[in-house]
Amino acid sequence: MILAIFAAALLLCWPAFYNGYPLLYDDSASYLDTIDPRKAIWARPVFYTLFLRPFHLHTWLWPAIFAQSLILAHLIYVVARVTLDRLTPEGYLLLMFVPALTMLPWLTSMIMPHAFTGVVVLGLFLLGFAADRLGPFEKWYVALLTAGAITTHMSHLGLAVGVLFTILVLRAWLRPDGRPRRASAAILAFPVAAALLAQVAVNSYVRGTFSIAPATPIFLLARFIADGPAVRYLHDACPERKFILCAYLDELPSHADAFLWPRDGVFRRAGGAPVLQDEAREIVIGTLRTYPGWQLARTAGNVMRQLVDLRIDSIMPATNPERLQHYPIRRYIQRFFPGAYEDYLASRQSTGRLPTAALNMTHGILTVVSLVTGLFLTIRFMRRGSTMMVALPLVIAAALLINATVTASVSGVFGHYQGRLAWLVTLYAALGGLRLMRDAPDALAAGRYVRRATS
Repeated sequence: MILAIFAAALLLCWPAFYNGYPLLYDDSASYLDTIDPRKAIWARPVFYTLFLRPFHLHTWLWPAIFAQSLILAHLIYVVARVTLDRLTPEGYLLLMFVPALTMLPWLTSMIMPHAFTGVVVLGLFLLGFAADRLGPFEKWYVALLTAGAITTHMSHLGLAVGVLFTILVLRAWLRPDGRPRRASAAILAFPVAAALLAQVAVNSYVRGTFSIAPATPIFLLARFIADGPAVRYLHDACPERKFILCAYLDELPSHADAFLWPRDGVFRRAGGAPVLQDEAREIVIGTLRTYPGWQLARTAGNVMRQLVDLRIDSIMPATNPERLQHYPIRRYIQRFFPGAYEDYLASRQSTGRLPTAALNMTHGILTVVSLVTGLFLTIRFMRRGSTMMVALPLVIAAALLINATVTASVSGVFGHYQGRLAWLVTLYAALGGLRLMRDAPDALAAGRYVRRATS
């Protein structure tokens, strides 16, 4: 089984092999850059950098890709083992070919923390419904892994809190006569509490005052400006309240990224995060008080669009040689990984040869088929009274909704946000299908025994 897990990890690396180099995004540079939280970019937590640091050390990126793939390959093995009861190495490898067709290997093959979003959901599921099937070491490994996964991205904490609440509700519903012991509830809450404490400690250290998620007001400001209500609020408030952004009213863009990231954009010219932090909070609160219905309607529309947006090219844009020289990640690889720079330049991603349109269509069709299959399987398992096989799809469905709500409300509508969890739908369809096939001979044998006993 150990050899099978390592083979599955290599299988999850196939997009990197196909590309000729680990997949990269402009944001990858900010995660590779520094482990000093005082120097890290204001919008990026340092915890994913701490994970990457032992695997690249400014020499080679391939070990980091394999480490991510190995973590996911092993976690899927644990989930398959507890849901299927019996699992052979051959059966596990056969199962792994299904998620290898989804967006998962494209996430594990990329220097970005999005591969760990699924770890948050699967880890909490294991601790909530299968802690008694895990060994002591395995249980704490899953707990610590889940806590680490929560810290790697700003949106993961909100996702984890929502999934934790969902699991508590499902445990009360699916196990009305068997309430969980305090120890079980403690191990379930541990990852969220540990991640929260870690984020508070780092953010408070950087800012010199208590802080949980200091970048949230700025992201909300960009979102509210793009949606429109914040622009109207500024037009109303600027005659009396002289915000810094009042000088840029006619330049406010209609897209959140156009506000936040351009070097010559409004956000940076107005002073950036250090200057606009408190002002952003005041504008966000004022907008919600003045135009709550308008902003709620725009947020609801964003969430609905995010639910169905699974485009892989939103995080992996196909570039061309003319634009390549302006990409920050190109300059970063050239500076810190000079020995691999030619490989990066020759990769399919850098030369615009990745079939992103075909990938979008393939992943979309596969997800729809998996949704229909998963719904059928959930109904079958509900009739059978299979608690775990009913809980898993409900946790995944809740995670998809919570993830869409958190990301679309705070950041924006991007396919990779939802795609980083959509592969779980396909994984459940594969697990449910294997479980039904495994149970069929047992049910047939039981029926024969009953008939013989009756006769």
